[in-house]
Amino acid sequence: MRYLMVMVAGIVFWGHYALAAQEMRNVFPSLSSLGATTAGLMSPEVVEGEIMAIRGAGTFVMREKLYRICRETEVNGTPAPLAKFTLKKGTRVKATVYRIRNKTYFVSELEIR
Repeated sequence: MRYLMVMVAGIVFWGHYALAAQEMRNVFPSLSSLGATTAGLMSPEVVEGEIMAIRGAGTFVMREKLYRICRETEVNGTPAPLAKFTLKKGTRVKATVYRIRNKTYFVSELEIR
């Protein structure tokens, strides 16, 4: 009976661990999955402001435009998948962005103040 309980606990633990790892990889999409082209990444723009709304993991609204954090984004000098940060409404940020399409911007560098 004890052996069976240990096996069930192990299966539950490793199943949860595998799902969590997959979830973490999917939090930030890659830049290529957003349909960005190299021609569109030629002119960076620096914007500063306050986050007006959060629209899911890695997506926020500032100045009535949608900004996306991708795997290639650096947050306070650390790659986004490795950085530990929380975006909240009202947070002041400074970002280097590139326009992708449909009023969407790819955030290349993000500095949370």
